[in-house]
Amino acid sequence: MPLRRRHLLAAAIVAALPRTGAGQDSPPRPTPRLIGRSEWAAAALWRAPLEARQGFVVAEVRVLRRLQDGLIILVRETPPGIGGELEAQHVWLERRDAQGRVSWRQAVPGLPDRFERFAAQYVVGGGGRRSLLVTTFLPADNRRAALYGRMVEIEETAGMLRALGGIARPRMKESIEGEVFELHGALRLEDDRLVVYGGFGTGPFRWWIALVRLDGTKLWETMGHTSAGEVTSMRGVPGGFEASVHVVMAWPDTANVGGFRMRFDAGGRLVGSVKTPAGHGGLLFLADGSAAALGEETVRPLEVEDRFGRRRSIALLPGAAEVRRRLDDGAFVLSDRSDHDLVVSADGRVALHIERAVSTGEILADGTIFTAACEKDDPCAARALALYRRPW
Repeated sequence: MPLRRRHLLAAAIVAALPRTGAGQDSPPRPTPRLIGRSEWAAAALWRAPLEARQGFVVAEVRVLRRLQDGLIILVRETPPGIGGELEAQHVWLERRDAQGRVSWRQAVPGLPDRFERFAAQYVVGGGGRRSLLVTTFLPADNRRAALYGRMVEIEETAGMLRALGGIARPRMKESIEGEVFELHGALRLEDDRLVVYGGFGTGPFRWWIALVRLDGTKLWETMGHTSAGEVTSMRGVPGGFEASVHVVMAWPDTANVGGFRMRFDAGGRLVGSVKTPAGHGGLLFLADGSAAALGEETVRPLEVEDRFGRRRSIALLPGAAEVRRRLDDGAFVLSDRSDHDLVVSADGRVALHIERAVSTGEILADGTIFTAACEKDDPCAARALALYRRPW
């Protein structure tokens, strides 16, 4: 089917879907209440130091999973002043208990000796399957045959990590030095298959999606050949997948940029594409299969669309923002590109502006706040880890 007909077909399908929002009462327009850092930082659940080994700095600390009795975090050490150089780095996972004490600490296996541009996504296990850590990186040996990513299986209770298959670079006629994956997510399917997505290149990236087995076998791969951008979110749908794609450059139609909702069949073939009003970040596909995004009006509606295309407006919000995640209680966390996060309750009646802790603060799934502040700005040889109570 020609691409133009695919666009028209997808647009017609979307237009035909019923909307519940048209008949609902006007959604709430909450006035956000400010919660300053001094307010939530006064209620720490625990604090703990983290020091780098001699000759290294703590470059990254990130929560991978919030557990009922603690956290699983990723820590990455680099030599001080790293920038553009392929260096020896150390990456490990820690499980911290409810008091912040280390229950186990294990190095991430399967990484090259020297690399840069590291990224990781955590895929929570369930139904008898263990959790997975999906990593991408730029290896020192960046030949076409080199691996640019690795999947790792994790037993969360005892902290046993096992390296699985690697992720090969995309099959392209030409290769450019420094090309790397921009990893945005991973979607686990049945039969030990994983959809990984994001972008690939040197920047701006070409949007990229691949279906791989856990042993590293690549079943199919698709990427933007007439556009540059990134796949920011995905979900499974009957007969295939749906992706939220942010396109920053296109050719020959240079005006064909912005957010797109793309449909792929089970073999990775593009079968439909429609432009969406959502800005950078696009739609956020949620765990239950629904989708959330902001409209493009001046006072922007936060909308949720279920699997059947029925939409409802949660709240009317001022200014530009991007939907980041949904919390366990159904509340939404949005980033408004300032030094605050915007939290909107599931019914849209309550909104909170929560001041961030510089760039180290993160609202977790239960509403608690984790920080990993450098004790000295440069170099960051030690960090002060802390977990704070939910501030609302």
